[in-house]
Amino acid sequence: MSHPASGSVFALLVGALSLGAAACGVSPVIETPKENVQGPGTVPGPSSPSIDAGANAPAPTPPLAPTNPSPSTPPPDATAPLVCGDTALCLDVTPIKAGTNPIPGRLMILWKQLNEGGADPMPEVGFEMPFLGTETRIEIPLAQVKAPSEANRLCVRTCGDEATCPCTSEAKVATGFVFVYEDENQDGQITLHYRADLAERVVGVGQVLVAASDKEFKPAPPKPGFWSDVFPNGIELGVRQYAIKNEVNNYYQRFSAGVTAGTSFALATCDAANPTKCSPRIPNPM
Repeated sequence: MSHPASGSVFALLVGALSLGAAACGVSPVIETPKENVQGPGTVPGPSSPSIDAGANAPAPTPPLAPTNPSPSTPPPDATAPLVCGDTALCLDVTPIKAGTNPIPGRLMILWKQLNEGGADPMPEVGFEMPFLGTETRIEIPLAQVKAPSEANRLCVRTCGDEATCPCTSEAKVATGFVFVYEDENQDGQITLHYRADLAERVVGVGQVLVAASDKEFKPAPPKPGFWSDVFPNGIELGVRQYAIKNEVNNYYQRFSAGVTAGTSFALATCDAANPTKCSPRIPNPM
């Protein structure tokens, strides 16, 4: 398992998106669905006409006995309020240039494989919603964020091709990034691409890291060292949010578990009047 090259999280995640003045608008190729949240449901069709079968009518089927959920795994309470820093990832819309208006588009959580040795999988969309540009705060229920496949999880493998070499380590951690993409053709979908001239622009970046793990690790596994480097105070179970803890050499960042209830994070947004001159910083674990 080799470390990615310096600045690797930028290379395929947003292509030519850089920290310079023209940094808004590059990312990998994928076609995303219009929505990741559950829709209004299926509208039932017209009922069949009633038929009187008389004496030949079959006996009614007795109702099934109700199934009680296990007391150890209670069903989620859909009416429970969202709690920032706990059940919800909360983002405060923060224009990079104070007083400017954000650019509308689509907000998504994008899962990206950090180890770029060998052939890499396409990033996966964990969540997507419209971004109107008029919001002041966005609350994303973490229960609605879909965790990625194993191919987009950081782990120990026998080769660099995630498609052919499965994880051999107990820890399998995925890292996700919050982006706002400009929907330039207003079709409700975002086309992502490695090349800037073929991609829709990145016009907003969440200053937070989202991570997914099937197990809790506190402290993080010491070997290989990238887990304890990226997550110095451990890895939480499930899809969780991690605050920027500190920086290493003013470039790489470390991320802290145990975000306290009530915490929100900045969503740095570009200026609608000048979209090509924008430099939101992308969280950079490795």
